[in-house]
Amino acid sequence: MTGLRRSGTGRRMALLLTAILPFFAVIGLGVLAARRGWVPSSAAAPLNGFVFKVAMPALLIRALWAMDVRAALEPRYLGGWLAASLILYAGAALLMRAGFGAGDGPGRSAVRAQGSSIGNIGFLGIPLGLGVMGEAAAGPLAMSLLVDLMVVIPVSIAWLEGARPGPDARVSRRRALAARALGRSIKNPFFLSILVGAGLSASGLAIPEPVDRLLTFLGAAAPPTALFSLGLYLAANAGVARLAEASSVTLLKLAAHPALVWAIMGPGLGLSGPPLAAAVLIASLPVASNVFVIAAEYGVGAKLAADAVTLSTALSLATISALAIWVLPTL
Repeated sequence: MTGLRRSGTGRRMALLLTAILPFFAVIGLGVLAARRGWVPSSAAAPLNGFVFKVAMPALLIRALWAMDVRAALEPRYLGGWLAASLILYAGAALLMRAGFGAGDGPGRSAVRAQGSSIGNIGFLGIPLGLGVMGEAAAGPLAMSLLVDLMVVIPVSIAWLEGARPGPDARVSRRRALAARALGRSIKNPFFLSILVGAGLSASGLAIPEPVDRLLTFLGAAAPPTALFSLGLYLAANAGVARLAEASSVTLLKLAAHPALVWAIMGPGLGLSGPPLAAAVLIASLPVASNVFVIAAEYGVGAKLAADAVTLSTALSLATISALAIWVLPTL
């Protein structure tokens, strides 16, 4: 297959280790800092608030503004990725509710669904995709990120907002919850940053250098702070509370997502070669750390999200290696 670098098993393993090891190192530092008393585990909440309301919005605005949103549109790829993501999102929510119940509230289904369908494109996908496939992965990475940021994550935020208890528990659920979810979602900094970044990209305005430096500086703090916060949280909540639930999210993300993407975009839509290989590689990424950030911010399913992020990232060392070595060259 053209586009996939014939770099050999050793080089691909080195790329994967280079991408994944810093991820675990920062989580480990968070656990160590909490257990040694350097940073209290209670600091996880304010740190997560900083990521959710300041650093991550800066990162998203910068990423979308720098992207030519209109040029990064290939209808078959966008449609296939969107269809696979939404089918898996809905399927995961239904299957896991049937298997594990409502858990700690209706918003838990949103965390399960988001964890099953959103991969760590920003932290792992971009360096890994470009390292394994070169520039052939750039377009698919941009389009997948665009769909995740502008559709799947806002759906989760709207769901979590709607699941929040309102001021009057006796109010009729349908119209009241829909209106409240819409109003809160529009005011949500994560959602607002996506709209702002996409709007600035579509406007064609260049990023002024001082603004670019500010957004880059703030945005660079998002991934390590989120992972450090996750480590603090894990130190205070040791062990996997519900291994079967976290394992199910991991299985759906690492196995069902790439299989569904292949089925829809390959046999279904006729994509082949580098675009299809890139899509399958991106779909095989582990659960995104922003799933934990969002779950912790809303106080629903944070432990599940933390366990799924950690477990799926550990297992992805084997699953992505197998995919890159034996499967992708055949597409």
